Amino acid sequence: MKKLIFSAFAALFYSTSAFADASSAGLAKTYVQHAIDAMGGIDLLKSVKTLRIEYRGHSYMLDESERSDGPWIVTYENDIELRDYEHSALQREKEHSSLGSPEVDKSTVTVADGVAQSSSGGHKAPSPLFSDDSEEAFESLTFAPERIVLLALGAADLTAQPDSVLHGEPYHVVSFSHAHLPVRLYFNAYSALPGVVEWTSSYPNSMFWRVWGDVQNRCEFTVYSLLPGGLRLPFQRDHSRNGQPFHSLTISKAVVNPQIPADAFEISREAAAAFRKRRADMPDGPPLGKPASLVDGDDSLVQFVGTFNCAIIKQADGLMLIEAPTSAQHTKTFLVEAGNRYPGSQIKALITTSDAWAHFGGLREIAARGIPIYATDLNKPLLERLVRAPFTQHPDSLEKSTMRPEFHWVSEKTALGSGPNRLEVFPIRNASGERMLMVYFPERKLLYTSDLIQPLGDGTFFWPDYARELVDAVNRENLSVERFFGMHAKVTPYSALTEFLAKSLALSGAPD
Repeated sequence: MKKLIFSAFAALFYSTSAFADASSAGLAKTYVQHAIDAMGGIDLLKSVKTLRIEYRGHSYMLDESERSDGPWIVTYENDIELRDYEHSALQREKEHSSLGSPEVDKSTVTVADGVAQSSSGGHKAPSPLFSDDSEEAFESLTFAPERIVLLALGAADLTAQPDSVLHGEPYHVVSFSHAHLPVRLYFNAYSALPGVVEWTSSYPNSMFWRVWGDVQNRCEFTVYSLLPGGLRLPFQRDHSRNGQPFHSLTISKAVVNPQIPADAFEISREAAAAFRKRRADMPDGPPLGKPASLVDGDDSLVQFVGTFNCAIIKQADGLMLIEAPTSAQHTKTFLVEAGNRYPGSQIKALITTSDAWAHFGGLREIAARGIPIYATDLNKPLLERLVRAPFTQHPDSLEKSTMRPEFHWVSEKTALGSGPNRLEVFPIRNASGERMLMVYFPERKLLYTSDLIQPLGDGTFFWPDYARELVDAVNRENLSVERFFGMHAKVTPYSALTEFLAKSLALSGAPD
């Protein structure tokens, strides 16, 4: 009898559950269909094969501004885009200006077949390492309102979610997945129009965004405009990541299905081959730099000079490491190198000196191994957020570990170790170096300058004020420096920096 009752209850439960699922899917489909109707109808939306838009916009350099919580350095944009939705191709004619660029930077980015090419002055090359052009093109084409509603309508897992309130107004919410990414769409209950799309994505090929694992994206659509033929598109689009503003654009002109040159999305064979090779290496790279002694004839202080520099300092009781930049794999290679060079030596700690994302890209690997980490106190919120970040889409060592990170927050001079390689860590505490540390070796009269000093090819240094800040910090702490090295600097006489600063001050007419 009990088995019969249980079977009847189970049948009722599963039939009720199936009915609820079907009802939820049906309700979600109704929301999407109403949105499509409000935008001009299914036939009109499906007829949009290509689109040309002109817009002005701005993006924020979240990864390397003076403060991680803003204000952020701004890049201003005046762009023209050709979008081919059928073939997932995009061309963007860019006119950008930003800090340190007195002239407008003009270039053309073309993305087709997953390959990103940058053209400037007739020269075609794969998009640079720091660019996310292929990912940005995918998101621009996929999560545009005129496309995402069609993808939602055809999604097998489309489901209605509880209603929400945005800006004091009610919104209907649906969820589904696309390209293995979870997506949520919000429809204004009054207008039926799409108001927000959210998706979660990881960026293993991005030098900057990969450090945050599963990134929460949110794009809000406003200023809907009626185009000839009845299509309605939002002319303002505001994109945020992990709750911070990332990119905003305002469309000034939109043309549906324009005449597009036959070679608009053409990518050179050489650029395509170079991009694919770079893309294959990106999750692991760039590679560890070449080893170079910091003191002639002494192998106890070694800097690895490459795209991002790091260093090993051997002391009597173990190794001190400086920096875990760019990626987990880069840091794994660095740790293997430390073990091979100094077998039997324990790694005592690692010093991370900067708040730029690429500069601490391997820090989670250090945390997962229980290695103590020294960092400036001002970076505590940022680095604690880093070690809490979810990495479910591409799990890393810390995601799989139960280890609790061990941080030591540096707010004043901190001495570490003894002997000829003893070192002292100081907060720089200046405008651009506000959240950086410098590391001083008293016996060697050697200084590590973090990212503040960046040599240029002509023998000068980037941004004279950075040199001023570093020299000011050295003088404030009464350090006797003969040579320096940094995140992007090999060992250099300190006099080269002071002479550069003196010349810069003389040219500006500023007091010495």
